[in-house]
Amino acid sequence: MSLKIIDVAIGTAYLFLLVTFIASAVHEVLARVFNWRAQNLAAAIEGMLGNSELLSAATVLGSPLIATLGRDVRFLSRLAFLERAGWRFAQGRIPPSYVPPSAFSGAVLEALLTQAVTADTPLALSPDTAISAIRSMVATTRSETDPLASLLRTTLATQGQGIQALRLAIEKWFNDTMDRASGWYKRKTQATLFVIGLLVASVGNVDTIAVVKWLWLGDSARQAGLAVAATLVARNLPPSTGTSAVASARAVSDALRDIVHADTKIAAEGYPVGWKGLPRGLSDFASQLTGWLMTSIAISMGSTFWFDTLQSLLKLRASGPKPSK
Repeated sequence: MSLKIIDVAIGTAYLFLLVTFIASAVHEVLARVFNWRAQNLAAAIEGMLGNSELLSAATVLGSPLIATLGRDVRFLSRLAFLERAGWRFAQGRIPPSYVPPSAFSGAVLEALLTQAVTADTPLALSPDTAISAIRSMVATTRSETDPLASLLRTTLATQGQGIQALRLAIEKWFNDTMDRASGWYKRKTQATLFVIGLLVASVGNVDTIAVVKWLWLGDSARQAGLAVAATLVARNLPPSTGTSAVASARAVSDALRDIVHADTKIAAEGYPVGWKGLPRGLSDFASQLTGWLMTSIAISMGSTFWFDTLQSLLKLRASGPKPSK
């Protein structure tokens, strides 16, 4: 009985992995079209500098140190239409989805010094004059909620008058913010995958409850699901050191052939995915809707989660049942 439960779990995890691959591909296309990663980065920087009297997020994002990290649309291939249509904050350039901390701190300090130079008094280029100019700008800041001024003021008071201390403080602030921004993007990705998963489940009628019942009642169905899941995991193990490109390509080709062959066996067993008729009555529709929701929730977990789960379940099954006492 325990092996039967594990086999059903393996077949279900395999289903979740396949549909998650589909949803992830759709999500990647949308992320490329709308440039969600760059938007997430820009929103994080906006949150850092939105209340600052010293600098605006637009000034920092428009700095050459950051703008040049993106791609110039003039050098894009004509086939890269998704990147051309994507969101951007600078004309003529695709914004970067990642900015090194050193580039951000350099852009902030450059913008601060540029503002100091635009005053009537010219600024000589030296660490001492730069610190003096930044100290004067911070002293004239009236807002008590200015995060940048607060950071500069605290650093100058506790770390001395070195320009390197300011850069390190700005970079640490940026790294801390990017750690939170990664969590924001992950949650957005999960929400998007849930919506995409619900569409995939409803359009393709990927009903988790129906699949679990099919696996539980059919011995040959469980064996077919087990075979294709084992093939998928075995063919996707990390390549050993020194594996040639030809050998890797051959392994991928073999994996695709084996998986297609196994999927054919599953289809022959009457795999309950796809529309074979409308639900009979309200109770059937409620069960079907619940199955779709379960599928979409599973998809929101991501393909890495289900691949690792599939590996763990196969290892658990290979270990066999516990011996009876």
